[in-house]
Amino acid sequence: MSKKVDRERVFALLGFYDVLLTKTQKTIITSHYVYDLSLSEIAEEEGISRAAASEAIKTSIEKMEEYESKMKLVERYSSVKEKLESISKIEDKEERLKKYEELGEEIKHGI
Repeated sequence: MSKKVDRERVFALLGFYDVLLTKTQKTIITSHYVYDLSLSEIAEEEGISRAAASEAIKTSIEKMEEYESKMKLVERYSSVKEKLESISKIEDKEERLKKYEELGEEIKHGI
């Protein structure tokens, strides 16, 4: 794989979209990113070539990025997480509660 992929991004994508991958794609990408296996180790374990393992990873990431471009689940999760962190720093209890309620309404209406 020529393009360096951000591991955090792959973990985030896997968190939402791994169920949409084929069993083989999920096994290969998880072996590489979660269990830190090399392409050679994956190829040996799966009985495929190193190039096929690399291609499966590339295809899986592209597929998950395509899903993200349409559904924006990672983006929405990140946004809510940032807002929650920001709200938790508000010292005034009433203001904090108000902001939590506002965020709850945003989430209820699909942000």
